[in-house]
Amino acid sequence: MNRKGMGAMMDAMIFIVLISMLSITILTFDSEDETFEPLDASEICECVLSTDFTDSNLVPNMGDAEYRVADAVAYAVMTDSKAILNEVKLMVDELTMGNYDYSLKFTMNGVTRTIGDWNGFSESSYSGAWTVSGGKDLIVEMELG
Repeated sequence: MNRKGMGAMMDAMIFIVLISMLSITILTFDSEDETFEPLDASEICECVLSTDFTDSNLVPNMGDAEYRVADAVAYAVMTDSKAILNEVKLMVDELTMGNYDYSLKFTMNGVTRTIGDWNGFSESSYSGAWTVSGGKDLIVEMELG
């Protein structure tokens, strides 16, 4: 076999390998079998409020004291701390990947703070009480649409 024949055979083999890899990739990403499960408001609240975070999440180089997000939100409700509520909003935005409108309302001792923009259409809702440090209840209501 001469050099042209050997080169043509190598080109054909590389082409076959590339086409095989392409068809395997296309077949593995078949979207017909996938079912879309909408997000659940109670799962989002559970995930966000039970998460621990440190002071350095809010202020760089602040410290490493750990808090449960529910405790920090209770503090934010009573002191109107925008930094903590903005951090919670970022957490919810990451979980919803920006694909959902939502309203998350926190109430404690008659004081209410709300984050998020809700369009009025609800796919899922959640209402519950979270016991925070000090034994008080943080009332959490979420509408997800």
